[in-house]
Amino acid sequence: MRQSIESSRIRWNRDPQEHVDKFYAKIDWYDLSDAAYCKVFRTTLSKRALAWFNQLLVGTISSLEQLTQRFLHHFSMNKRVPKTDAFLFTIRQKENEPLRDYMQRFVEAVHEMPHVNHELLASIIQQNLLLGRFKESIAGKPPRTMKDLLMRS
Repeated sequence: MRQSIESSRIRWNRDPQEHVDKFYAKIDWYDLSDAAYCKVFRTTLSKRALAWFNQLLVGTISSLEQLTQRFLHHFSMNKRVPKTDAFLFTIRQKENEPLRDYMQRFVEAVHEMPHVNHELLASIIQQNLLLGRFKESIAGKPPRTMKDLLMRS
């Protein structure tokens, strides 16, 4: 069990909630005591998180729930903030960037967002494109949906 859980070492460019969620998903198959789960949780940490865990005073944690809550509170600054529709206005086509590359970058940004107003997507792309044939073609006949826009690109 230790090896499979250990492979989920925390990465500090990620949300600590994601780490806790993955940990709970991995331990869901096992029937251990809270004390054992707390010890296993330690094996999934590295660097700063492990240093934080090691400085916890003995006897101050009474359950896995308490441990994960303290972990989430301590590393709350690392929490990933959901992006909003406004973020998409920052995804502009770069000078000399092929249309295909720009569209791929834009779609990847859309996939990072939990909630997207799909009615706005085609308009945002149209606004953020460099001048060129494709921008002119969609200006003349604006796409109604993102799917329509992707088909035409």
